[in-house]
Amino acid sequence: MEVIDFPKHGSIIYHPSLLPRHRGASAINWTLIHGDRKGGFSIFWADDGLDTGPILMQRECEVFPDDTINTLYNRFLFPEGIKGMVESVQLISTGKAPRVIQPTEGVTYEGIQKKENAKINWDQPAEAIHNWIRGNDKVPGAWSEVNGHVSVERNNGKGHDPNEETQWR
Repeated sequence: MEVIDFPKHGSIIYHPSLLPRHRGASAINWTLIHGDRKGGFSIFWADDGLDTGPILMQRECEVFPDDTINTLYNRFLFPEGIKGMVESVQLISTGKAPRVIQPTEGVTYEGIQKKENAKINWDQPAEAIHNWIRGNDKVPGAWSEVNGHVSVERNNGKGHDPNEETQWR
């Protein structure tokens, strides 16, 4: 807490999910993997927990069925997150920044997505496979094994950003 409490007005953190859902390091991945229809970001006050501090601000957006990590990040999470951080700092500087305790209902924590756990389970329903691939797009990269050879899955369809660089293409 010493480092967290060092700044005069406290420490704030940007997190790319609507907390308390998707606490942890791979929040964008899990938003897509779970097929969430809405996503967004939270700016919250740091505490000793993992993504558990009081909420200062949240903004939400629609998650499109063909969104990938990159489309969701570039379309909303990055540009609106920058605006949200600026607004948060302004609220702090005027003494008007809220500290809303996170609800205990709806809390989820998912681990970090790594290449070794991004293997596709082909026994899942088609929608779950689709969400798994787009939720692991690019980083860490969804993959499967075919006749002992590793295969990286790529989408032949069109996402929401035709200029996007993605492993799907």
